[in-house]
Amino acid sequence: MSNINPRDLSEMGKLLEIGYISKAHGVKGEVVLVLTSDRPEHLDTGRVVFLTKPPGPQSRVSRVGPDDSLMEVVVQQASQVPSKGQSWVDTTHWIVKFAGIDTRNQAEALRQHRVLAKKIEDSSVLWVDDMIGAEVVDSTGTSRGKVVAVEANPASDLLVLESKCLVPVVFVTCFPDERGRILVDAPEGLFEIAT
Repeated sequence: MSNINPRDLSEMGKLLEIGYISKAHGVKGEVVLVLTSDRPEHLDTGRVVFLTKPPGPQSRVSRVGPDDSLMEVVVQQASQVPSKGQSWVDTTHWIVKFAGIDTRNQAEALRQHRVLAKKIEDSSVLWVDDMIGAEVVDSTGTSRGKVVAVEANPASDLLVLESKCLVPVVFVTCFPDERGRILVDAPEGLFEIAT
């Protein structure tokens, strides 16, 4: 367990927020971690993750700033929280033991800390942070603008373009192409809806 300044992380690549610690669990330093990532392998035994204090009450930004200090911890053990009286397992709540966090007081001190990890390299996955700022090009080769945000939507996440146009991610055919653009095969009229 060590403290790190984010300015020293350039060689480590981007860190992504994967969850937060909701509370202490038991008396041996375990915590309940709410996993916001769909990649539970971030919590595999031996994985290194980083903890940082939660954003202030006025902040909705979850990025790590240059003045945030990070605590590097190693996952010693993680298991999904069983749902009481149910036959299913809750996939978002995990009981996690970090190396070096051995008491309830230490675990309580981590309450509401954000949990960050290095991005898992997987070419079959579209990463939100990679799409922000990328140019969207339709099947005719027409540039439709840059992605300014990605909105969660039950049917399909939506790329939000500068023009306020919303493009469902299911229409993405290639990302990134050889020039770092997002190629989409959208139905006729989709881009005219926002104008």
